[in-house]
Amino acid sequence: MVTIEGDKKLRRRFRALDKNAQGLILVAAAAAGANVVKDGARDRAPRDPNSSDHGADHIEIEVDKRSGKSVRFNIGYDKSKALGLKFQETGTRFQAAQPHLRPALDEDRGKAVDAVGKVLKAGINAARKA
Repeated sequence: MVTIEGDKKLRRRFRALDKNAQGLILVAAAAAGANVVKDGARDRAPRDPNSSDHGADHIEIEVDKRSGKSVRFNIGYDKSKALGLKFQETGTRFQAAQPHLRPALDEDRGKAVDAVGKVLKAGINAARKA
């Protein structure tokens, strides 16, 4: 899990918005960060040379928990279409692990934080002008 806390000025402006605007901005910002990680995982996922279907196309993002102050996304696989990716991520006794989700989170954390920050700032500025 990644927790992002803005500077005091950003947090003060965010709290000044109405609750509906806060929720919409939080979801959009969290989704922007989650998409960075999803794209990184997709780029790192092993490809089957015998298939035109890239299993990593079935990496999904869904809202796991949402409150007035936070949003949590899960990034995982469409279980009906990409079961093999789970085994590639963690490995089995027959196959060595080829992780792609965890490295995407670890290595793209800075890009994800930047994406979240951009959306937060844009959303706050747009809501303040409305």
